[in-house]
Amino acid sequence: MVRIFFRSYLYSSNSKFMRADEYKILSNEGNGEYREKGSKFIAFSYIFEDLDQLDKILLSLKKQHPKSRHFCYAYRLSPKSNQYRINDDGEPRGTAGLPIYNQILSNECYNILVVVVRYFGGTKLGASGLTKAYKTAAELCMNDSEMRIKYDTTDCMIEYDFRYSGTLQDILKTLSISIIDNEYTIPPKMRVELRASESDLQIRKVKANLLSRPLEDIDEETEISDISFEYQ
Repeated sequence: MVRIFFRSYLYSSNSKFMRADEYKILSNEGNGEYREKGSKFIAFSYIFEDLDQLDKILLSLKKQHPKSRHFCYAYRLSPKSNQYRINDDGEPRGTAGLPIYNQILSNECYNILVVVVRYFGGTKLGASGLTKAYKTAAELCMNDSEMRIKYDTTDCMIEYDFRYSGTLQDILKTLSISIIDNEYTIPPKMRVELRASESDLQIRKVKANLLSRPLEDIDEETEISDISFEYQ
């Protein structure tokens, strides 16, 4: 049974200290194992940013575990996509993919895939037993995974005169603004990545440094000769 859902991006009370453009992603993938009445449930977490990864990951796991009967999973993409999916892979409906997904929700993690590989031990566990087993395996896996905070970002194209080149790059480095592309055209351009909730403030800081003026003197309308900023 495969189900695809779309859900609004909401923060729980545990996220009350997180800003609206912050969300958690994996920094290190993890695994966990749970045994019940001879059955073995092995869970794996993956950094998951592209749906094309799914078939490759499942194929790799099936090669590693050729005797396994079930490869149940759940994934959750970025907050912008609001898309997730659960798969019971032949287990009774709601006993595998959903408890795995609930562990993803409990950890408030995005861009993640969790797969639980089951080896049948000869004794049926029943719906409640299966739900507990998949939940526990996924929980152990999430506990083994490390997470970090990621921010929603926006790109800005800066077009500038060559005389600003060195100064501009020094300012961007000081302000911890990432340059993601350089175009050595006439005039040259560079694409920078800004935190979405602070993009206007970051551009104001760049302008203030270029003009050697206090930040409070700079607003969105402040212009600099031979340099322009355009959001992408």
